[in-house]
Amino acid sequence: VGPCPAMVEMPGVLSIVHMPHEVTAGIAWCLDVKDLGQAAACCQMLVQETSDPELWFHTFMQTCWPPSPALLAFAEDASNNPSSVAWLSRLRARNVASPAIVVDIGKGYSKYSVVHGVRGRPGPRQPRLVQLCSSPTHPPDCDRSEQLSFIQSELDINLAQAATDPQHHLHSVAFQGVELQAGGRALVRDTQDNELNGRIVRLLDFNADTDCWTAEPWEIQFSLRRNSRRRSSSNLLIKSSVLVPIRCASDMPLLIGEPFMVTAERDGAITGTEWALDVCRQLEGRKGPVRLAPQAQMSLWAHGIDHGIVVNIGQSHTFAIPIVEGEVVAGAFSHSNMGSGPLTMAMVRLLSARFSWVDSGLMTWCRDVKENHCYVAPPAAHGGRSLNLRARLAAGDDFGIQHIQIEDPVHEGQVLDIGEERVLVPELFFDPVRGGRPTLPELIVECAAKVNARGTYSREAVQKLLQQIVLVGGAADFPGIRPRTEFEVRSLLRDGQCPRLLETLNSAEEVFVLNPPLGSDGPLTSPRFVPLIGGCVRAASASHFGQYSGDCEQDRRHSIQVDIRDGSAARIGGVNWLRRRFYMLDGPSIFRTGGGGGEDDDIWRRIAGLDDTDEEIDDGSDDNDDDEDMALPPARCSPQPEEEDAESQVNIAESGASSIQPQARDRHQRQSQSTSASSSNRGNRKGSGKTGREAGGKGKKGKSKGRGEFGYNRTGKGLRKGGGKGSSMGQLVWRPVQTDQR
Repeated sequence: VGPCPAMVEMPGVLSIVHMPHEVTAGIAWCLDVKDLGQAAACCQMLVQETSDPELWFHTFMQTCWPPSPALLAFAEDASNNPSSVAWLSRLRARNVASPAIVVDIGKGYSKYSVVHGVRGRPGPRQPRLVQLCSSPTHPPDCDRSEQLSFIQSELDINLAQAATDPQHHLHSVAFQGVELQAGGRALVRDTQDNELNGRIVRLLDFNADTDCWTAEPWEIQFSLRRNSRRRSSSNLLIKSSVLVPIRCASDMPLLIGEPFMVTAERDGAITGTEWALDVCRQLEGRKGPVRLAPQAQMSLWAHGIDHGIVVNIGQSHTFAIPIVEGEVVAGAFSHSNMGSGPLTMAMVRLLSARFSWVDSGLMTWCRDVKENHCYVAPPAAHGGRSLNLRARLAAGDDFGIQHIQIEDPVHEGQVLDIGEERVLVPELFFDPVRGGRPTLPELIVECAAKVNARGTYSREAVQKLLQQIVLVGGAADFPGIRPRTEFEVRSLLRDGQCPRLLETLNSAEEVFVLNPPLGSDGPLTSPRFVPLIGGCVRAASASHFGQYSGDCEQDRRHSIQVDIRDGSAARIGGVNWLRRRFYMLDGPSIFRTGGGGGEDDDIWRRIAGLDDTDEEIDDGSDDNDDDEDMALPPARCSPQPEEEDAESQVNIAESGASSIQPQARDRHQRQSQSTSASSSNRGNRKGSGKTGREAGGKGKKGKSKGRGEFGYNRTGKGLRKGGGKGSSMGQLVWRPVQTDQR
């Protein structure tokens, strides 16, 4: 396509040749990969545009998985220098690469998923679960020692079904980039033999003279525990032209996550553990590459980082593991015996105290109540002292607990009202008396203090640990747990319990607990599946399963391939055109609470049933009020701390504010301005009445509303508004807001 001669001869008439560069560039940026290739082949004006590296950076970010520029740049090792990457080549490599399998091995359940660098994770949003524990109603899918073999066998069955079903979510995975090979499988298609047409066969030998394969029927016997297949004793001779190869799970790249407990206990290489040897035994004879990585490291990958503290809340234990520049710091982990199991038992005890018919036989129901309806309460200050949650409730302070009604599992047609149980159960993570020590915030501080005590890591390295804290596991799904943990860790440091650790920070306000990873279409996953999704982020890169140069730094930042040395190519210098795009690539900043990067922004206002739809912004002189410091129990800052009195109440310093009334519905909510470096009191508050019938008290130049049930259980709005100037200080803000987008 070029300028029309007739148009060129006509004065004053413009053709495509006269279009400004910005116009043709804009046209190119609106095209997808296929259209770009076609346009470049037939339009001379677009040839120059298709050689623009910024165009291919943009196209790569719009085309590939995951839908997050920060995570894509991280997966391609380009977060610091995007211009060093040939994005067109990376896009091609991802497109032709084989899909990979990612496995997150657990104690009760293991999770796995298939991922491709361009098409992403096909099928349901939730990964496939393999049950390893047994119950009266749900027997295990397989034995723990056979789970990897089970996963491959199950995936082989799904790929075989997908080969004959164009609507199956694995249909493209079953065929793309597969070749006919001995030992592989193939679909017989377009043959005159009606009995063979549409059948799946296993290929045995190939005769080049006749261009035929010797094969046998491949029939699935759905008994995965035996992992057996029933085949015919008679062989078939089939022309190559009617065979379509089907992918085998054993040929696909495989990334396996090392459990947190194994990571915490080992002091050597990941490949030298008994767990790694067991993995090799299960995968004996596998053709595809196998790589191992700690689940703690995979959790950081989901946030586009390889440096931070990962806290895994498991079934019966909680581990905090530090990772510095992609390497687990051996012996610096922290551990507690609090987990999801003890929380479920706590819910059983609380409900059985109110309802005599609740016992251990309803443990599964109690677990569901815990997972679906619990949330984390904010800390409170009354007259300069801190009380545990039960003491606060006994004193008449319900801080706006949202009561809900749930279906009675025993008496048909009846409902149960629960309120205090919703916050008392997750409070065990923060209550040293009933939950034990170390608490969840103390775990994090203790972990960072151990790394700092080594004396071998720089101040900046310790700072990054506390700035990039990640919570994973089922209990990390509780609304409010991340901002509450962030607040408590900051308070521990401000209280001076670990002065050496505080010295590494410019301020305690530099502590951040990151939100679950966010994509362009919303959250990529929940905390329960963060390690698996982090593995998928890395596995989606075409270079992850390739041959590296053996660079030790990259060995740490990537997973470790069994029996194969790996590394990464050196990076080269960059240019200036990507500087304006760096804000998209900074994962830690965009995933911080309040940074526009996740579900915890304004979480407590949603828990209390509040919103900002009709708030009036106070531009008065209260914008420079500082948050009052809260003193919490001392953290365990040394590997061998002294035992503390478990029955003692947690003390809190005087806040300097006037006395705060115990009625939570009459408190003032202080809001933090996201555009100010310090917290400010906007004076606008809304009540949080239990049923929506009660209104909030008076606020500073503001107005308040009662709001109904929390989340999807809301029932109504308050009936009256408060107005006028308030005279008392507002309630302590416990959900910090990140103000710096970088």
